[in-house]
Amino acid sequence: MKKKEKFENTLCDNKDILQTIIDAFPYPFHVIDAKDYKIKLANKVAGKCNGNEGVTCYEKTHGNKTPCSGDKHICPLKKIKQTKKPFIVEHVHKNADGNDIFVEVHGYPIFNNKGEFVQMIEYFIDITEKKNMENEMRKQMNKLERLNGAMVGRELKMIELKEELKHLRNKIKNTGSN
Repeated sequence: MKKKEKFENTLCDNKDILQTIIDAFPYPFHVIDAKDYKIKLANKVAGKCNGNEGVTCYEKTHGNKTPCSGDKHICPLKKIKQTKKPFIVEHVHKNADGNDIFVEVHGYPIFNNKGEFVQMIEYFIDITEKKNMENEMRKQMNKLERLNGAMVGRELKMIELKEELKHLRNKIKNTGSN
């Protein structure tokens, strides 16, 4: 076997091993090119079988023609370009049924041997249930705060009435003793 053939076989074996590893993740996983935002590698959960490679991350996750931007959809790739550090942000994505879901997007930089940021590992975790529970807890807390306010107000009124009653008793006592 020639050296080149052996090298190519090793490369293919390594790619297969890598694919098997990332396919084990239970959530969408991508490797994205830092220059053009194109997905270079994806796992099955991300829809690898649908030919994600070559599609941009913003096309795949948001159906957009431009990278994420603004305060509501901070782009993890842009942020990592600035900081050279991992970054986590919340986004709204669409699920397979086209419904909005909340996801926690994790971005992790990959550097070449010159220390240049060349790719980003990106995976996201569906946190819709967590967000819905947080919203429900917030609603319940608001109800409890309103109820507590009403109870405290009632208690203060009772104290006020007791004081007025005490004052009237003293007045009657003083009037009766004259």
